[in-house]
This record gives sequence, C-alpha cells and structure tokens, in this order.
Amino acid sequence: MIILMVPLWGVASDKVGRKPVYVAGLVVIALAFILMSYATSFGLLVLFRLVYAVGAAATAAMMGSVLADYVTYQHKGRASGYVFCCCCCCCC
Repeated sequence: MIILMVPLWGVASDKVGRKPVYVAGLVVIALAFILMSYATSFGLLVLFRLVYAVGAAATAAMMGSVLADYVTYQHKGRASGYVFCCCCCCCC
C-alpha cells in the first residue's frame, strides 16, 4: 500500500503543498490508531493497518521533501540516510 500511495501523495503535494499533505498523513495515522482499537476481527485489523499505511506513505513522502528545507548541501546525504532509516523503522 505504501508503494502505491507515495506517488499519489507526491502529486498531491505538488498541487496543494507539503504542509497539508503532511498534516493529512498524520490525521490518517491517528484515525487508523483509533480504529485499530475497535477491531473485532483479524480482517478488520488488516483493513485498519492498510489505512495506517496510507497515512504512513504521506508522512514518509513529505519527510524527504521537508528535509531539503532544513539541511545544508554538505550534509544532505547523511541527513537523508538518517531520515529514511528512521522512516523505514516507523512504517514497517
């Protein structure tokens, strides 16, 4: 789900901006966490995990683009490695 959603979130960020997409991703993640507590079957839990993946894709995609605003050119490679390492741990 994450692989499918990242390009869509990227297009959305080009249209509406990074901040709204980042916020939307965080809201979707929060909604997924709330819904997971109400799952009564394994199927529902998987469905809510897919909802979480949609939000995680938004935050993962925006993390990389927001990173470019705050890091100097000399340290961009190292910072990208740290961010995406943390992102992989968060999304999986």
